[in-house]
Amino acid sequence: MNQLNHGKWNLESTPIALGQDLERAIASVWGDDQAVILGHAYDGVIWGRLDGGRLTTSNVAAGEGAALDSNTLLDLRVFGGASGPRELRIFRNGAGLVAVLLREEEGLGFVAVLDEEYELLGAERRVPARGGFIVLEGPAGQRHAPPGVATRRVHVRHYFERDVRGLLRMAEHRYLGLF
Repeated sequence: MNQLNHGKWNLESTPIALGQDLERAIASVWGDDQAVILGHAYDGVIWGRLDGGRLTTSNVAAGEGAALDSNTLLDLRVFGGASGPRELRIFRNGAGLVAVLLREEEGLGFVAVLDEEYELLGAERRVPARGGFIVLEGPAGQRHAPPGVATRRVHVRHYFERDVRGLLRMAEHRYLGLF
């Protein structure tokens, strides 16, 4: 970790149609592979997991966090799993919700990557896990519930490209998983 790896990477971006049922659309795009869901809504943080095409959120399973609702959703990422390096992103623009599937592949887009781990807010203050989600509480009382019973960190990959002066700049990042 925390070592800049040089090479050639590319992120292929594919627009995805969402339809009316957000949960069904997410499960349809991701398939039967396991995944972690992290999103933000007007009324809080959304954590969830996909397992065998079934989506479970911390709001339903543990009574913590915001509900997955297309009317209040601001952004959402689906990541992790064994089926390859990909991430589904859903975000709001002027026309409503938009979805894009990113796939990492060899290519000419980025010249280096850096994998890092970040401790989750409240990782040191845990409330007993409920429904397969661990409740973490920040120093000011903010609570969120990522999936798992011992989750403390998120694994992130940063992608770098060269600017016109030849300097490296961070151009993109994606979540790889929780641990």
